Amino acid sequence: MAAQVSGISFMTKLGPDVLASAIKVGDEYAWALSEALHIIDKLETARCVILGIEFWEFLDKSFVHPKVLGWSEYDLDPSRKDWDSYVTRSVELARASLVKSSDIKSDSPIWCQITWVEF
Repeated sequence: MAAQVSGISFMTKLGPDVLASAIKVGDEYAWALSEALHIIDKLETARCVILGIEFWEFLDKSFVHPKVLGWSEYDLDPSRKDWDSYVTRSVELARASLVKSSDIKSDSPIWCQITWVEF
């Protein structure tokens, strides 16, 4: 299940800080760029596969309509039989996406919407 489907019940299993540091936009959650690596580490520990990250900014304080600044594109093979390898590879790609996000130009804080699946 994806984070957006699992919602609060799964995120509380990751730790209270995960939900506390998130903002909710519709049915999705996002974290400040400065928190994203911590969230990725928590997802890795929980053996979740990260499907992608969108980088957002908000032009006002309402946190209602994000402007998408960029997104990750992972070439993951969903037919892999070894879930742990799938988790490891997705986390490597997610971390690389965070490094590349330094190229994103924004006058506003950048938020990361992370999509994952649970085992």
